[in-house]
Amino acid sequence: MMTTNGIAKHVGNIIATMTKREQTRDLYREVMEEMETDHLHVLIQEAFVRGNYLIVINKAGREIRVPFDRVPALSHIRFCDRLYFKIQYNGSCLHWEHSDTHLDFETLLYYVDDQFRAKVDQESADRFKEYGKAIAKVRTAHNIPVDGITGIKAEDVRDIESGYLRPESAALTRYADALGLGLDEFLDKVAYEQN
Repeated sequence: MMTTNGIAKHVGNIIATMTKREQTRDLYREVMEEMETDHLHVLIQEAFVRGNYLIVINKAGREIRVPFDRVPALSHIRFCDRLYFKIQYNGSCLHWEHSDTHLDFETLLYYVDDQFRAKVDQESADRFKEYGKAIAKVRTAHNIPVDGITGIKAEDVRDIESGYLRPESAALTRYADALGLGLDEFLDKVAYEQN
């Protein structure tokens, strides 16, 4: 038989456990709401076709008008198929099943918002400069001169390493070969130098 003290302690433990669960549930709810709020600008709420335009509204309420002929992935969709798309269940993208085309809000925004495009292009250029610097560090750490990459002109090596020329897989393979590394090992070293 439980004493009055024992019952009070047991009830106190139940209340404390309930409070912890409620706190955890509240924290989870706050995190989910914050994540949803942070992503409202990229999630699609509504979309429809009007003439030669795709009208897309994100969950934050921003509307963009996208000419079908301005976006390469849209320009190949036949006029009669333009209406047949679905918004992914989570709002992440639009999908035209017939042509297997998936486009998210930011991709569409890139083609109609000059400021957004400039920002994305600058961020991309900055990433490639950092990537090029990392490639240069790996090359110089292996004591390979600029003209020591077989199959790549020294001028192109300088352009890759300064971020002005984006290396294709063949160029990266030539770098790896010149350094006596496998491609995966070379790319791991480049990734390490970027961090």
